[in-house]
Amino acid sequence: MMGSSQYNRSPLKQPEDRPPQNALQLIWGVALFLMGLAVIFRMPVVIDKISGAGQLSSGLYFLRFCFYLIAVILMGGGIKKINKFRISANTKNHPVNKDGNTHASE
Repeated sequence: MMGSSQYNRSPLKQPEDRPPQNALQLIWGVALFLMGLAVIFRMPVVIDKISGAGQLSSGLYFLRFCFYLIAVILMGGGIKKINKFRISANTKNHPVNKDGNTHASE
């Protein structure tokens, strides 16, 4: 007969036999950060092209603000994912369990 603990698994938790998704999240965080940098470095070229058209010259500062805001949000999200990966990597290797017991005593 199967134990009841097998049926009590939360659907949000990963089974222990599956590899963690942390490496994919790290790659995604680095990609977000790099896209934020790309927006910042591409901004002057795009603003020059738009200002050359002359139609949006009154809203040019607002457009510049919006693009820089997008870049900051992208970079902030990337940094958040990278820090979350670093924290999870450090806690997995920590010798003390959540209940205060050490791995050596098991």
